[in-house]
Amino acid sequence: MKRLDFEIVGFVKPKTGGLAQSAIGFMPLERAQYHFNTTDKRSAIDKIQVVTKPEVDPEKAIPDVAAILPEGVA
Repeated sequence: MKRLDFEIVGFVKPKTGGLAQSAIGFMPLERAQYHFNTTDKRSAIDKIQVVTKPEVDPEKAIPDVAAILPEGVA
């Protein structure tokens, strides 16, 4: 696998134990597909994980998240 360099633009301070011990990177879905999928399988990366603040009901956040997803992504 070739080495890819990316610019760090921010940090996340996890507030839960599960995320505190994870190595996480964030980038736009299209860019992840471009860099990490082969040309014949561009849509192999096809999921996102959303973590809400403890006081936010994840079910109520779905419409807000759906509204900012690119066309064709649900």
